[in-house]
Amino acid sequence: MKKLFILFATSSIALACTKGISEDKTQSESESLQIIYASQCNDIDTKNVIDDSSAEITWTSGDAINVFFGKALSSKFVTSESGEIAQFKGAIDVVLGGGEELNDDIYLWGVYPYNAQNKCDGSTITLSLPATQEAAENTFAKGLFPQIAKSQNFYMSFYNLCGGFRFSVSSPDIKTVTLSGNNNELIAGKVKVGMDKVPTVEEFIAGESTLTMHAPNEGYFKPGVHYYFVLFPTQFTSGLTITYYKDETHASYVYSKSYELKRRSFPRFANRDSGLTFVPTTLNGWGDGENVEGEI
Repeated sequence: MKKLFILFATSSIALACTKGISEDKTQSESESLQIIYASQCNDIDTKNVIDDSSAEITWTSGDAINVFFGKALSSKFVTSESGEIAQFKGAIDVVLGGGEELNDDIYLWGVYPYNAQNKCDGSTITLSLPATQEAAENTFAKGLFPQIAKSQNFYMSFYNLCGGFRFSVSSPDIKTVTLSGNNNELIAGKVKVGMDKVPTVEEFIAGESTLTMHAPNEGYFKPGVHYYFVLFPTQFTSGLTITYYKDETHASYVYSKSYELKRRSFPRFANRDSGLTFVPTTLNGWGDGENVEGEI
């Protein structure tokens, strides 16, 4: 039966998606913290992010993750390092100096980003992806892109759960952008996630069908800059629509063919607001505009 090694163990375990890990052997047994050696499995599909290497994900100092021991309550682990591999320090109450046994049915689960509301039932993770998403220039907003790890030791490989769409605008006065499937597909919200080799959404608990992004600092999106919507992998059976809002008008760009967004891919809507006819927005802030069909 496998053992769960705490910080001062000397076991060396290789990760399938890393080039190597060095161990910290300086921690004394009297200290209460454990260390998670967390690696990033950067499996973003670069074929779909040809001109933007910023989609690659690395740990940043201050990042925090949930760590679950089976069905136990979550523990918060934080790193002071940056890079594809980082040490996350925290404490798991059930892990003792002699090591708790792990069998084939009990795992350590890791979730990024940390959220006290994240849950684990021993076989699935419950987490939420917001439908209103923060905008960041040429990258994901910090803490927006969820990752999952499942391990039987303190060496954890984190895999991307989502994919997304990136967009740029040509007009300097776009302040809000929305994205939705033409058949009301669920693309965000509260879900249960399972993991065999990679994480997958197993159940929507409270799904959302529209993503909304406001320009940073209550301003306007910058022309030529990429912004990223993050969403669960989805088969858009009737295509999807991206809508651009100015202060008092809006217009929609429609892709009407079936489209499958896969985990880790990021196709682009480049300057699709160009050439659209903007019409007045309804009093509640949203409404139907002129739909112009086109390609992604």
